[in-house]
Amino acid sequence: MKKEGFHPDSYSYNGVLLALSRAGDFEQTIKTLKEMARYGVQPDVLSFLCAIDAARRSRRAHLAFSLFHTMKKAKIKPSRQIFTSLIRCCAHIDKKAPGTHDTTQSFLAVPWKTAMLLLDEMKELGVTPDVHTYASLLSVLATFSKSKEAQVIFQEMIHNGIAPNEYCLFNMMQVYAKIDDWERCVEVFYHVTGLGATADESCYKLVLNACLKLSNTEVQAKTAFDVLQFFQRDNSSSMSNLKTGDGQNLRKTELYNLGLKCCEQTGNIKAAKEILQMMKRTGVEQDIISLNRAIGACQASGAHKQALDLLKEVQESSDSLLRPNVFTYTAVMRVYIKAGLYSEVKKLLLLSQAAAKDTADYPLTITSKAETKGMLHIAAIQAFHSAGMYEYAETVFKDASDLELFGNEILASIENSYSQDSPAVVIDLHGYVLPVAHMAIRRAMSEVLGVAQHCQQSVKPIEIITGSGKHSINNKPVLRPEIQNMLVEEFFPPIYTSTKPGNSGRIIITTDSILEWLSHTAEAKNNIMMGLKVVLEQQIEKKKGDGCSH
Repeated sequence: MKKEGFHPDSYSYNGVLLALSRAGDFEQTIKTLKEMARYGVQPDVLSFLCAIDAARRSRRAHLAFSLFHTMKKAKIKPSRQIFTSLIRCCAHIDKKAPGTHDTTQSFLAVPWKTAMLLLDEMKELGVTPDVHTYASLLSVLATFSKSKEAQVIFQEMIHNGIAPNEYCLFNMMQVYAKIDDWERCVEVFYHVTGLGATADESCYKLVLNACLKLSNTEVQAKTAFDVLQFFQRDNSSSMSNLKTGDGQNLRKTELYNLGLKCCEQTGNIKAAKEILQMMKRTGVEQDIISLNRAIGACQASGAHKQALDLLKEVQESSDSLLRPNVFTYTAVMRVYIKAGLYSEVKKLLLLSQAAAKDTADYPLTITSKAETKGMLHIAAIQAFHSAGMYEYAETVFKDASDLELFGNEILASIENSYSQDSPAVVIDLHGYVLPVAHMAIRRAMSEVLGVAQHCQQSVKPIEIITGSGKHSINNKPVLRPEIQNMLVEEFFPPIYTSTKPGNSGRIIITTDSILEWLSHTAEAKNNIMMGLKVVLEQQIEKKKGDGCSH
């Protein structure tokens, strides 16, 4: 245009600025503003709005406020959209950014207060905030967990006759979610929707997650079911157009699965069944997670018959989304354990080979050394361990080790340490979760006992490598203290340990400690054998006496 002798006006420049702003190209936006000045075209309120919005989109809040002050010096009155954009910037203020501490930017030190001051300035200039302004301010207050201030702003908005939208609803719930006030988060959902706000899927997802964390477990599933009924009524028109496998259907499945998770947590079978029925009626696809969580609800309440009915339904279904996976069998297995049906657990372990490869969408903590096909064995160990049935858990560990699923490398390491000229037996628990590590140590100590007795070799110290643990916080060891406690509490005499200097993740069991334990074990075994001998002799004498009496 300029090459052909035409001089662009503010309308032309603003069109360019608008496109650059939407693209978040802040550098080119500033160049265009400077070019306007060179060509004698005065930037107007729309020009500055585009530039401020470009700064916001590129997360340069300090530059957005610098433009705001430049605009005010030029006697250009800010619009509602400019104030709203600046308020949004307050959620992303970088205090270390250049220019943040000069005189024009000093008020950015407390971003949420800056956002509140912007609202006050709007009112002073006679600029009326709208629902988007309030929603943006509530978002900032949610970011900084300012629940009291958010409540004041929300009440002001309602007092001014502005109906809340889905963003106001989400941000008000988020304020309380940030401070873990889940009861209030749920209350806000009902209150704000009662004022006319239409909840979107993000709002429903947040409130269902809040239901999972309610302190009153008796109302968790009931509230989740009520919320899903609300969702069904709110989305009745879109529900009728659901298609199998499309993104919209899958997102709705995710919401219903959150409700089922509440049922699983609380063992509410009735609510779980009602949610499954609701999914069928509305055309929302059930997937294996849906059924797994319903089975989990049966497990939590000990209803093994209903769990098996659901398992049968899964097994007989031709729907690929309902193909049973390792988590299906894990949930059923826990039902069996709770019901005392331990023989059934073994049958399920045999089924693990077929199901173990399908682990999508469902994370399971396993050992880094375990093959996927050993996941159900690990789950069985975890379930028995949590129930305090250590002997059963140890048996499952032995089976897994014999099948070379996991744990066999520890036993091989012990044998190699005695067959080779190694200064110590090294047991590496890296990547093991606690229940599996627990059983690994029990099994390893049993192996050490066997090797020491049969090989008649000198006992060697044991080094147990625990690392930081899979769920360590601040890199503090998780397995080490648990394993040390276990060696003291579950072995007699207690096996006391120390940590290797400079390596808190490595436990040392000295030769003296092992010898003392081996000596006591041999003595205890001898006492048992002597006791059995006495009992047998008494029985023989009794039979002789009975024979003489006849």
